[in-house]
Amino acid sequence: MVSVILVRGPAGCGKSNHVAELREEYRDTTFNVCSADDFFLVSKRAVDGYIEPSEYKFEPSKLAQAHNRCLVRYLELILRPRRQIIVVDNTFIHLWEMEPYILAADRAQADVNIHEFHIKTLNELRKVAARNVHNVPPEVVWKMAVEFEPAPKAIVIPLKGL
Repeated sequence: MVSVILVRGPAGCGKSNHVAELREEYRDTTFNVCSADDFFLVSKRAVDGYIEPSEYKFEPSKLAQAHNRCLVRYLELILRPRRQIIVVDNTFIHLWEMEPYILAADRAQADVNIHEFHIKTLNELRKVAARNVHNVPPEVVWKMAVEFEPAPKAIVIPLKGL
């Protein structure tokens, strides 16, 4: 059986940390993560051949390409007839952004759960905007939070470390 978890919320709210917690929770299951952020990870190679950790280099002009690659990877995974957890880690600010993922899951007869982060106060918003690791400008994080459309029946994940 395939299970899908869509993790959503504004930049800096804790999506990546939540995915790491899910990975630990499901460590005995085939666990795959799809994220548009992966498109912007660039490995650096040191002189001695050691590969340093990836560096995040966001290019706004390639955002659509990143989301397309994420969806293609997801579709490849969901078509595999095996027991697995597929986590999609994206902002999904608007509900329509999740539709292709949910439709594909329905066709594959996969369970779908939505985990989302809600920013409820101006203080939370300030802290989330300040801690995002991808250098998203505060005004963009604020716009994400204001435009965020909660999903019906979603599991709301508490903000941590604020």
